[in-house]
Amino acid sequence: MKQKRFFIPGHYIRRGVCGLLAILFAALASVSGTMALQEYARDDIENYGQVMIENTVRNIDGSALTPEQMERPFTFTLTLRDVEDEEDGYFYVQLGEETQTHAVRAEALAFELRHGEEAVVFGLPDGVSYTVSVGDYRAYGYFTTVPLFVGTVSAGGTIFPFQSFFNPIAAQMPNQTALAQEAALPEESLIIEKTVENADSSALTAEQAEREFVFTVTLEEIEDETLYILLGKEMQAVVMTDGIFTVVLRHGEQAVLFDLPNDTSYTVRMSDHAIEDYFPLIREMSGYAISDSITLPFVSVFDPMTGSSPLYQGVGGPGAGERPTPDDLVGGSLEISKTIYIPDGGQITAEQRAIEFEFTVTFGGLAELFEELREIFDDADFDTITIQIGGEPFELSEENYSHTFTLRHGERLLITDIPHDVSFEVTETEEENFTSSVETAEGYIVKEQTARVAFVNEYEGELDLYETPAYDLSINKVVAGGTAPADALFQFEVRHHVANQAYLLRFTADEDAVSYDTFLLTGIPADRIIMVNGQPTVFNLRAGETAVIRELPEGSSFSVREIPVEGFTQTYTIGAGTDQGPSRTPQNGQTAAFTLNRNLRVVYTNTIVTTPSPSPSPSPSPSPSPSPSPSPSPSPSPSPNPSPSPDPGRPGGGIPKTGDNSNMTLWVLLTGLSLLGLAGSLAVGSKIKVKDNYVPKYWDQR
Repeated sequence: MKQKRFFIPGHYIRRGVCGLLAILFAALASVSGTMALQEYARDDIENYGQVMIENTVRNIDGSALTPEQMERPFTFTLTLRDVEDEEDGYFYVQLGEETQTHAVRAEALAFELRHGEEAVVFGLPDGVSYTVSVGDYRAYGYFTTVPLFVGTVSAGGTIFPFQSFFNPIAAQMPNQTALAQEAALPEESLIIEKTVENADSSALTAEQAEREFVFTVTLEEIEDETLYILLGKEMQAVVMTDGIFTVVLRHGEQAVLFDLPNDTSYTVRMSDHAIEDYFPLIREMSGYAISDSITLPFVSVFDPMTGSSPLYQGVGGPGAGERPTPDDLVGGSLEISKTIYIPDGGQITAEQRAIEFEFTVTFGGLAELFEELREIFDDADFDTITIQIGGEPFELSEENYSHTFTLRHGERLLITDIPHDVSFEVTETEEENFTSSVETAEGYIVKEQTARVAFVNEYEGELDLYETPAYDLSINKVVAGGTAPADALFQFEVRHHVANQAYLLRFTADEDAVSYDTFLLTGIPADRIIMVNGQPTVFNLRAGETAVIRELPEGSSFSVREIPVEGFTQTYTIGAGTDQGPSRTPQNGQTAAFTLNRNLRVVYTNTIVTTPSPSPSPSPSPSPSPSPSPSPSPSPSPSPNPSPSPDPGRPGGGIPKTGDNSNMTLWVLLTGLSLLGLAGSLAVGSKIKVKDNYVPKYWDQR
């Protein structure tokens, strides 16, 4: 089957609303940055770069800002990177009517902006990289869509629009806002995350929350350089020696390394605090940077282990009168998961889902474990423990301490009943055309806890190996209950649904004009594709015709809508081949919606509605005078509107005739209004635009 790479608007925004806003902001900067900043240029700095920082505050419910919100200051930080201190180098910051002068140095510059205010930084040396960030105000209910921008000074100028939304509930939901904030981080980020838990699930004490954990980070391809990392919402410069630096994190904190080149090899190792009763589930992880964010979760469990051995519970130790047995052992678990990541929003193919990635888990510290267990059980020959690997028993011993297994995309393996303090190492075997974000993970088993390791592999093979399979969508028009005029046209539109958003598909009849967001429409003439608001998003069908949209992406959600036509009732069916499924009636704007996983056909059937004629007023008794012979009436002119069928139960179908005593004034008035309406329709008919709420008559659709 022919395959095709797709980029439908909105389809590859993997970071929700924040990602969409970031794209819009970038477009704004590239289009209008130079024009908006030129007024700040001066003769002596016209060859230097300029940066504009805008601050906007909005209420999430759309209400007006209060005076307090208008006056709230937000702290911004500008940090120049990769710049040497210049004795005579200066740049300027315009804050309202005030112009500040600053030396060009590798240090952070902080300033405040309120709603609607802007700071213009000019005179910066071209080519210098920098970061602009805003403080963290989530505790006050303010969520900044994109809290950090990274750029390089250019003479053209750049605009960075910061938007903060106020939600009073946000201050009560720090975890959810933190997750949302993370969604705005740049791609290619390496996120080191620290979490502390109590074994009994109790809340952390103030001392535990402030305990510091030291991480050592090694980047093999980066040696003696200054690296900028994001701690909270503050940028910090760290000096690397031989590619190594350290960072200190507390519970709930993150260190973010961004802009790492693809395939940069890393190792992150956390200091050992087990002697202080903080047992690390994961102690070390290594792998490669990929084109997506990688989160390395380091979890430490605090368990003082007072009064009993960590290996078992509920019974005394040796010499306590009752010895434990192997059934009394209390172990922990290890969970290993596998995910494939396709860059640029590509879809995972069936072939990739079938790939089996090979892993090896190795357990350590077994000699010390069995020595202790032999003493506890008073059994000199005790040398085997049964653990469960994927629900199957595995005899763990000093000679049998490793296991090799495979996982496919989306699968996971759970290993249970592993004794406390047994170390583990999980290693993934290299797979052709894939880069492992995590190649090796090391840690310790903690009783009644689960250590989790997520392996994400980025596909780096040829494009045609992972592009999305394509299917065709056929749309068929049927008219029932009569015969539609030969020139009657019915209008259709198709939407692609992504993350609660709907995007109108664009069509072309020219195969050479197919692009990432324009799809080939066959089966009808090219002039049946209608421009709406300047975009080819509507097409016309006659009764009995079928239009085929070629090569839509597999697994995507679509909906087909026929613009309502007066004088018809609509029904539709969805299916493949002769299996069309049940007939449905669209109501309240409902459309034919489906997920495309094969070639599909949507059949829209319009049934002509026959409107009953109104009942005529009863005629009075005939006059005794003889009626004159009626004159022959001329043949009526063809009308574009179909005449209502006469009522067979009533002679004349209610149409006034000579000799009727009906109110002729009413009929004359109605005839005049009809003629006026017809004249108006002819005058503006050629100017009608198709809109969602436009309800044309089928004979007007040309």
